[in-house]
Amino acid sequence: MALKVEGNPETQIRFLLDQIKREYSIGVKGGEITDIGEFQDAFGFASTAKTIAEQSELTNKTSIIAAIDELIKCWPLGPNLVQNPVPLSTIDESTSLVMNLL
Repeated sequence: MALKVEGNPETQIRFLLDQIKREYSIGVKGGEITDIGEFQDAFGFASTAKTIAEQSELTNKTSIIAAIDELIKCWPLGPNLVQNPVPLSTIDESTSLVMNLL
């Protein structure tokens, strides 16, 4: 996957946000986790996006990190199994907020 993304932090974060939506939509269906691996991958991509933002020199870095922190809250137990995962629409809204800041 790393080979698909150039070194630009904005491009990397956008790529990861797209992957988050994709993986989460596979991992969560009908209000239940149907594929824990995909659910966990989505969380990992969110965490990686935060790390990239923290290490970047983006002009509105603080706002981007704050928005990614809100996105990460969609996994209240991190990558661990939860009874009521947030709906995909919440992931879509949160990733869109980050995208709009980039």
